[in-house]
Amino acid sequence: MTLADLRDLAIVVLATLAMVQTLLIIVLAVVLLRTTIMLRGKASDLLERSTRTVGTVESAVGIVSDVVLKPLARMVGAVSGVRKVMAVLTGITKRRKRRK
Repeated sequence: MTLADLRDLAIVVLATLAMVQTLLIIVLAVVLLRTTIMLRGKASDLLERSTRTVGTVESAVGIVSDVVLKPLARMVGAVSGVRKVMAVLTGITKRRKRRK
């Protein structure tokens, strides 16, 4: 085998590897494109479900705020006011302990 034959063989091997590599890149590009198209449809569905869930959570928080927290805050304010009035009328004040 001469040097020219080795050169020709190397060219054929490298060309064959280049063709295989090109085919693999094309196959990977097609797979990536199909996956992207599939995920695009699912992502919009997921975004729609997330938006509905956020709306549900917001309404639940609003209900809890209206039904529980606001009346509780009014009651605590009223109790605090009554305690202050009683303290002023009776002259009894709550003494705080001093820390050393």
